[in-house]
Amino acid sequence: MKTKILLISVALFAAQLTSAQILYSENFDNLTLGNVGTDFTGITAGQGEFYTLSDSSEIPSENSNDYFKIVSEPNRGKVLELAATPGKGQVFLQKRGIDALWSKRNTANNILKIEIDFYTGDQFSNGGTLIPQGGSLVLKHNDNYKGNPKVDDIGNFTYYPDAELYANGGPGNCSTNTSAITELKLKTWVKIYFYLDYQNLKYYTIIPIKNLIFRCDLNPNTELISLILKNSNSIGSKATIPVYKYDNLIISAVNTVPLSTQYFISDKFNLYPNPAKNVVYITNAESIKVENIDVFDTNGKLITTKTFSNETNVQFDISGFAIGTYFFHISTKDGTAVKKIIKK
Repeated sequence: MKTKILLISVALFAAQLTSAQILYSENFDNLTLGNVGTDFTGITAGQGEFYTLSDSSEIPSENSNDYFKIVSEPNRGKVLELAATPGKGQVFLQKRGIDALWSKRNTANNILKIEIDFYTGDQFSNGGTLIPQGGSLVLKHNDNYKGNPKVDDIGNFTYYPDAELYANGGPGNCSTNTSAITELKLKTWVKIYFYLDYQNLKYYTIIPIKNLIFRCDLNPNTELISLILKNSNSIGSKATIPVYKYDNLIISAVNTVPLSTQYFISDKFNLYPNPAKNVVYITNAESIKVENIDVFDTNGKLITTKTFSNETNVQFDISGFAIGTYFFHISTKDGTAVKKIIKK
């Protein structure tokens, strides 16, 4: 399969026409069903110029290329499937040479965009507590599979089937729209976007279906070299092998990040203590006036509403709440901030 290098102009961002260059595109339909590669050491490239590495820490003899497959998916054609090792360990599939693709861009497009479809897979259980780590997509500025994440990683998205969606922007100051930090549905395809904005030195992870926007500072000297898809298993049991799928990988050079400033009003507020037992204090450093607060549980049920007289710092009594996680929707004239609080 030849890498499709496309330099075309497309219409983006609804009403606004923005010049964009698609530097790389892979939907896996032209690859052969079966294993992606034959070398699980990551030295020799496999189909689509993807490199594979199997790293079972519990049973090294189970390292294999069988965890990386091209499979048929109903209504989608062919997709990439990653299965974790039966023993404790990780598998990595890497696309290298993104810096070479980036060098072909029109220099007016100084924002690197990555999009991919991700399938959340099944929930696995071996009769005990199980939180298999998996479904990771890591942006790296070198060709190493592993290493110090604070040094090597630019940012990543990780999915935990039994816990919460987790996105990490790597080193630097980070913030998130916390209303979306809730579990993604099982057996569901979701679209994930990444933007490396070299103009404003910001990194974004965006998942529209969950209204998630995660933003971090971007080091101006950090160049994206490779992209890694990773699956891992933290349970030493052949009965628990997380499986995730990927499709429609596109890497582009664009000049706009489709964001609204309202997504980041949540950054302005601080809730403490967290976890809290009786009273939550809600403050902000920009004198934003609070009009009212709606409190929701993790199922989206409205628990209570409290109105305020445009106060900049407020207190909220949660002593009557059951132990658990809640989302505070803080309404202001500038928009609604959403913050997560844990009642202990």
